[in-house]
Amino acid sequence: MPKTIERSSNQNVSWLELFFDLVFVALVAQLTYQFSYHHHTLEDFIQVGLVGYMIFMAWIPTTANINLRKNEDIVDVLFVQLQMVMIMTMSLTLPQAFGEYSWLFFGAMAVNSFLGLAMTLRRYRVHPKQRPKTLNVWWGFFVAAVLWGLSGLLPTPYLYIMAGCALLLNITAPMTTGAGNRTTYLDMNHLLERLGLFLLLVMGEAVLVVALVNNVAKEFDALRLVIVLCGLLIMVCLWWLYFPYINNYARGNRAKSFYIMLHTHGFLYGSLILVAGGLKIIIENPGAGFEETWIFLGGLGLLIVTFNIIRSAITHHPWEGMFYTISFLIPLFAVGLASYFYDWAAYQLIVAASGLLLVYTLKDYLSHFSRKIIFE
Repeated sequence: MPKTIERSSNQNVSWLELFFDLVFVALVAQLTYQFSYHHHTLEDFIQVGLVGYMIFMAWIPTTANINLRKNEDIVDVLFVQLQMVMIMTMSLTLPQAFGEYSWLFFGAMAVNSFLGLAMTLRRYRVHPKQRPKTLNVWWGFFVAAVLWGLSGLLPTPYLYIMAGCALLLNITAPMTTGAGNRTTYLDMNHLLERLGLFLLLVMGEAVLVVALVNNVAKEFDALRLVIVLCGLLIMVCLWWLYFPYINNYARGNRAKSFYIMLHTHGFLYGSLILVAGGLKIIIENPGAGFEETWIFLGGLGLLIVTFNIIRSAITHHPWEGMFYTISFLIPLFAVGLASYFYDWAAYQLIVAASGLLLVYTLKDYLSHFSRKIIFE
C-alpha cells in the first residue's frame, strides 16, 4: 500500500499543490508576452481567450481531485508531476500554438486531461463512497480530452471550432446529473484558498512581466518608473479588495452560485493578463496616445466587474455588486474620454486610472470593514 502524505490539522493547501502551481508561472507569463505582441485582430483575441481559459481548465481538475481526496500518496505525486511536464510543454510551444506546434500544444493539453481522468478513477477506487453510480461527468471530460487532441491536428478555423467544443464540454460536464448520482461538495475553504493562491500567482506574473519589460527597455526614465509603480499599485488594490473579503465574508460559505463564482475567477485572472499586457505596451512607448491604452483600460474594467460578480455569487446581493461595478466603470469611462479629448499621453492616463482604482478600493474597504481587519 503506497504511503500517504497527510496534511496537518491547520493546513488546507498541500506542498504538492504549491509545487504544481509553479509551472503555471511560465505559462501565464508566456501568454502575457504573446498577447502584448499580438493584439491587433479579432483572431488574436480569440486565441488569447481560448488559451487563457485552457490554462484555467488545466488547473481546476487537479485542484478538485486533491480537494476531494484530502491527501496524496506516491502515485498521486507522480501523476501530478507528469501533468507538470505537460503544462511546461504547453508553455514552451505556446508562441506556435496555432501554427507549427499546434499538435504538440493541444496534444499536451489532451494528455494532461487524460492524466487527470486517471487520477479521478483511482480516487473512486481508493474512496468508493465518492464514486457516483453513473460516470457521465467523467465521460464528458473524456470526450473533451479527445477533442483537445484532435484540435491540434486541424487547420484554422476548424481548430477553433473543435477546441471551443472541448472547452464547452469541460465547463458544462460538471453541471450534468446522472441517474443515481449523489452530490459531492468541494471543501470551500480549501477551494477558496487555492483560487486565492492562483490569483497571487497571476498577480505576481503581472508585476514581474511589467518589471522585466521596463528592465530591458532601451532606456530607463522616470516615466517608465511611474508606469511600473502604477502596475504595482493596481496589484496592491486588488489584494485589498479580494483577500480581506474572502477571509472575512466567504470563508466557510458555499457560494450561492457556485459555477458562476468558479468560472468568473478565470475571467478575473484574464483581466490581469490584459492589464499586464496593456502596461507592457505602454512601457515601450510612454508618450503614446489613447489608442495604446484601451487594452489596459479594458483589463482594469474587467477586473472590477469580475470581482463584484464573484462577491455577488458568494455572499452579496447582485444589485449591490452592480452598484459597486457601475460606481467604478462610469468614472473610468470619464477618464478614458478625458484622455481622448485632451490628448493625454499614455502614462498620464495610467496615473489617473490607477488613482481612481485606489480611491475606489479605499471606499469599498471602509464600507465593508471600517478601519480595521483581522486575519485569523
